[in-house]
Order: sequence, then structure tokens, then C-alpha cells
Amino acid sequence: MHWHYDQGQIVRKLKGEADGPLQALAGFLFKDASPLDLAALKPEFHEPPENMFYKYASGALSPYGDEALGCVRSVAKHGALDPQQYAADSYAEMSAYTGRLNGSSKEFLANYAAGKRWPECGAASDTQANCLVRVPALVARYAGTGKLNDAVADAVRVHQAAQPAADYAIAFSNVLERVVLGSSVADALKWAAFDSSSPLYDENRKEVQDALAELGEDPRAIVSRYGLSCSLPGPWTGPLALAYSAEGEFEEAVRSNIVGGGDNCSRAAVVGALAGAAGGMEGLPKSWAAKVTGWAELEALADKIVADRAYE
Repeated sequence: MHWHYDQGQIVRKLKGEADGPLQALAGFLFKDASPLDLAALKPEFHEPPENMFYKYASGALSPYGDEALGCVRSVAKHGALDPQQYAADSYAEMSAYTGRLNGSSKEFLANYAAGKRWPECGAASDTQANCLVRVPALVARYAGTGKLNDAVADAVRVHQAAQPAADYAIAFSNVLERVVLGSSVADALKWAAFDSSSPLYDENRKEVQDALAELGEDPRAIVSRYGLSCSLPGPWTGPLALAYSAEGEFEEAVRSNIVGGGDNCSRAAVVGALAGAAGGMEGLPKSWAAKVTGWAELEALADKIVADRAYE
């Protein structure tokens, strides 16, 4: 259910209701704010997979997922983040990729083919949410080592050279690191927003404070308030609020993000990582994992990354 910008359409499809022009117009004029039973809607594996811009098989990763997987593979392969190697690995994978490439990936490919290498190969001005998808793998590798911020900045610069992209990724990594090291999602967000030891910039602190004010709000309203697109800061502030409102509970957090609509796959990097870190492997439904294409590879790569962290 990726890239549906009509939130009412998502609910109608999930309920199996009619979804024609009249329904769309009625939904536009009269927003449905009635509470959603997310467990009954089960939006996580809608059949068939639907979005406006690409086709893929059920269980396959989204383009954002594939982009994140590239970072996971590179970090696992080399035992750490090596930005030069990550750039080379990315070029090889993205050159052969048959899915949908985003703008920063296309610019990276052109720059690399023209002979530019890290740190000059990234898209010059792209500040969209792609920067966030690399963070979970890097936190898994560097949490608690004191090397996380540098690793995140280096990794983001492979594809996005604009400083705001690195700043948002570092802010996210600092929050996620707190959860990985034992804090609840709520405590990590309160630390990021209000604690004097938090390294977040004032702008990022304010965005976390905004997220904390959304407790209990309908996920559709949260996403609408901060933006359905992949343009930051919406894919950072909105999913923080969704993870906080779900109290770190994985199924609820993921489902809330899906029904929010728009570019929910970019927001999933934040929502899924925070809720996954909070709940641990026992919080991941086995029935969901069984439907994900390549799950065994993903789990093995994650185990390798975490094992390598022990040698720091």
C-alpha cells in the first residue's frame, strides 16, 4: 500500500468497499475520522500489492527496502562501514537494479560513472528521506561505540551530499541508539527533545517535541499534519509520533504507518526500526517474517553486523 495519497482510498481498499470517483469525492469532502481497528484491517500484506508507480510481488521489499538492504549487505560484507567500498557496492547493485530508482540514486550513478568517488559522488542537493533508510544498519553496528555519528555522516554522503540529509540521519541514529541500548521509545524521545545531553540541533529537538505532543492521535491525522511525501522533516517527525503513540509496539506502529498513506515506505525506516528495537525479535510476528522474500538472508546479515559490533 505504498504511495497512496488518498487516505480514505486505503481504508476502502482494505475493507473491500467500492472505490470509484464518487467514493473518492465523498472521501475528499467528508473526511472519515472514525477510529480504525488496525488489527482487523491487517494492512501489512494487502493482496495484491498496490501503489501508483511500480509493480512488485507480494513479500518483496519496496525500493526503500532495497536501498536499505544495500547498506546492510555492505556493512556485513566488510565488517564495518567503509564509505569507499559502500559506494562501489552501491554502484554495482544499483546499476543492475530493475526496480524503481529515486532521484538521488540516479544522480549518484551518473556521478560515479563519470569518475567521481566518495565523498564527491553523492547527489548535490537531495535532502529527501532516503538518508534515513541507512540508519538502522549503522546503529546495529556502531551503537555504544562512539563512532556512530561519523559512520552515519559518511554513509549518507555516498548518495546525498547535502548537509541536511546527514543531519537528519544523525538525529535519527541518536534516538535509535538510545532504544538499542535499553531505553523505551518514549524515554529516548524525551531525552532527544529535552535533555541537555542530547546532541540534536534545536530544529530537530523542536520536531521531536512536536512528535511527543501527538500521543493518542489518529495516525491519518498525524501523517497529514507533517506531510505524506518523502520531503523532510515529515518522514522524520511523523513516524516518531507514530512510534510514540504505539508505545513501541511493533504491529501497531507498522500498521499505523501504512494507513497514514503517502510515502509510508520512507517513514517505515523510522517506525520499524524504533518499534523493532523496542520490542526485540519476539515482537516481530513470525507470520510476517515468513512472507518476506529473502528473510533468511536478512536475518543472517543482521546477525553478522551485530556480531562484528562486539569486536569494537
